[in-house]
Amino acid sequence: MILDEKALKVSATFILAILMMTPEVAFATSTPSSIEIFVPAVTNSGGSVIKLGIYLLQNGTGNLNVNGASSIGNDTLYSSLVAFYTSLLLSDKDPFEYDARITFESNLAGIEGPSASLGIAEAFYILSSGKQAPPNLYSTVITGAVSPGGLSVMIGGVKEKASASCSAGAQAFALPVSNYFAEGRELQNQCAKIELLPSSGVISLYSLLMGFNLTNAYPPGGFAYPPQVSEVMGKAALDFLNKSASFDRSLINSTEAEEIMKQLSFGRNYTAASLAISLYVSAMYNDLLNNYTSLEKAKEYLSGLNYTLQQEKRSLKEIEYSIVNGSSISIPALEAISTAESRLWTAEQYINYGMNSSTLNETLQYASNTAGRIEAARTWIALASLNWSGYPRVTIQQVSSSLDAFERYSEASLNYARAISQDMGSAELDAYIAELSENYEKAVSLNASSEIFLKYALLSELNSDISSLIFSINSQSEESISYYYSEASTIFSIIYSNILRNGLTTIVTPEYMEYSTYSGLINETKVNMELSALSWSIPILFLSLQQGQNISGSGIKTVFPLESILASLMIVWTFGGMLSTFIALASYRATRKSS
Repeated sequence: MILDEKALKVSATFILAILMMTPEVAFATSTPSSIEIFVPAVTNSGGSVIKLGIYLLQNGTGNLNVNGASSIGNDTLYSSLVAFYTSLLLSDKDPFEYDARITFESNLAGIEGPSASLGIAEAFYILSSGKQAPPNLYSTVITGAVSPGGLSVMIGGVKEKASASCSAGAQAFALPVSNYFAEGRELQNQCAKIELLPSSGVISLYSLLMGFNLTNAYPPGGFAYPPQVSEVMGKAALDFLNKSASFDRSLINSTEAEEIMKQLSFGRNYTAASLAISLYVSAMYNDLLNNYTSLEKAKEYLSGLNYTLQQEKRSLKEIEYSIVNGSSISIPALEAISTAESRLWTAEQYINYGMNSSTLNETLQYASNTAGRIEAARTWIALASLNWSGYPRVTIQQVSSSLDAFERYSEASLNYARAISQDMGSAELDAYIAELSENYEKAVSLNASSEIFLKYALLSELNSDISSLIFSINSQSEESISYYYSEASTIFSIIYSNILRNGLTTIVTPEYMEYSTYSGLINETKVNMELSALSWSIPILFLSLQQGQNISGSGIKTVFPLESILASLMIVWTFGGMLSTFIALASYRATRKSS
């Protein structure tokens, strides 16, 4: 965070679209619960520690009022809003049933930067969950940004902030684990009397403030799927393995093929199927290289794939209409159909990219990935077509209403990403943000009933991409990545256990988590799978909060520890991110050195 005596770009009275501000009078009608935290900031003269008042009010509509300075930066506003939404979701609360206020108790004119958002999220988490405020909270200065989902994100100016905290007499200095591994030794030498608390997210910070430090105490959990799901995914793995072998016989004896068979023998059918699809895409690409030697012929092949894609889209629409059964749908079918929609939508994007490509190699890469996504969609359609009569059903109107809430959450996250990347001076990053914005506009333009499955899929994918982008700001060293991996696993387990406790049962989201435990993946890819699991769980959590049934879900079982234990003791949460999102890292460090 930057505090500046000069007026900054955004007025504190700025109304943030529909979401951001609520009139001061709204807080005069009842007494909100409140808490105080301390955060550091870089000023024109060095560093400073300021107090924030955090207020949470029930019976609201998801609005956040931020005041205390004549001007407040967009990155402060939107990071605070994301912190508010995310922390309440971790507490199994609907953020759109609350209003909140943040007061920066400072005489300085301007506030800018996202680095108060980790502390803000921690305060809202304590208030919304009804947990005990840690005794040393008021002697701790907290710095760090927070991602959608509750992960800590590294910030700049840590040396100045730590120095100011030390001078102010703080007993502890909480900071993102990425900053700790990059600068911790220097900070400790700078102020030996202060305790450093390296946090990987909201839940781990609570553990540290309570005096626990159980890093990586639990590996990701396992799941027992209904037999019909395992059968479909196992069959898919074998089918893709055989298709790959038909392209290249050498693959049947390859290490990849052996690994697929091993995963199947372990009963890890989703992992095996995912690996087999990847092998299929690789084998198809090699086959296409051998059979297509001109760009013209390659695009003719891609055009043929487009015809197949349109047929699959029509078939999927027919299945959607039949499964909805007039007005309701089971949660597993909703997830499976939406995943199929996602695969077909991605395939369509690949076709567009391929048709606009000017090189043969690139066109064939898009073609092989298109074919893989189409085949994957068929697997998810098969899952959607299973008999889900024994599982909880929801009305299409309930799904639509929950997606409205998820849409607001996604909009806040997108604006947060846009705000923190605005001044990085990266044309690639600007283009990527523009692409995310286009995807958001596409999602919100979809009809809430006839296109609800694609809307669910696009918003889930968008949320995953935004979270990956924001997390890409982190220095993902080998030392810090294990903390984030553990953090991601625990936050997912909390979100997922809340979905089950609220009476719904899912099958798709845990399968992303299962894939993340495959030992052959690099750590960043594992984390990205956990990110996907969380991003596809949040809209279901909004739906389960709307249900409010408070009954056990049927079918799928987890081996995660109880949520109450996790929330009190465990370290939590992680993202890797898609390759395109890592372009932000270098420019972020350069431009936010003092933020």
